Amino acid sequence: MAVAGGRFGYPELRNELRAEALRRVFVRGQGGPLIFLWILGTGVLLTLLNAPFLALLYSVGIALFTLPIVRDALVDPEAQRALLREALARRFPLDGVADLDLRAELERGIVALTEMALKIHAGGRQSAAAGLHSIFADAAELLDLQLESARQADELERILRFVGERQPRRAAAEGRRRGTDDDDVTALWHQNVEAVRGEAVSARELVADLTQKLETMLLQAFQMDREAIDLVRVAEAERESSASITRLQDVVNARRKAASRLIAVLGPEAGAYVRDQV
Repeated sequence: MAVAGGRFGYPELRNELRAEALRRVFVRGQGGPLIFLWILGTGVLLTLLNAPFLALLYSVGIALFTLPIVRDALVDPEAQRALLREALARRFPLDGVADLDLRAELERGIVALTEMALKIHAGGRQSAAAGLHSIFADAAELLDLQLESARQADELERILRFVGERQPRRAAAEGRRRGTDDDDVTALWHQNVEAVRGEAVSARELVADLTQKLETMLLQAFQMDREAIDLVRVAEAERESSASITRLQDVVNARRKAASRLIAVLGPEAGAYVRDQV
């Protein structure tokens, strides 16, 4: 997933996590009542008792009491996992994907990226030295491609439902109105349907393939963390990952263009039906 000025990587995710952790603590966690007590207490000390020094001491006490809560939110593994899942779910929303099997594949991809981020977080600077940041950025791009491919599969299958409801008889009737032979129209109709079906199957298969790639990259990340850092091996893995992403991006882009052409061939009704079903 690209971000302004470059790819979406772990540093960007880490910044989001810090902000989200603080928001959780002070909006939904124990920090909220503490903020209320701080406002109430300082208000009483400053306005009713006119004791600014006591208000300062009271504020310091509240801050000291709040720090462990914030620290726990930033380091607790389960809290980190929940924050990561939420952050990645926002970054890679499943809107537009209605099919449950496709959504399940995307969820597995998000889980793989979540576990990879947890590994990087636990490893600290050593993770960056081992090339895990680069692997995470590549995995994020693959998840973005997986999401786009899932949306394509969902869209193409909605087109198939549309033409199934439309039936070739209606296409033949339109062909007669235009002075076209029925057999030619029916043959063209079937040809377009098979083309859409083939693209839908390929898009769905790519979603499953990308799930396997993401889980393989997760295993690779754990393996790199356990072994001695081999800079040659890391560089080779990065080159292979980059080439794979470029190749898959070309596939997804080509399928997007093909789907647009097929929708145009089936007419404006197909495009309207697909949009209405989202």
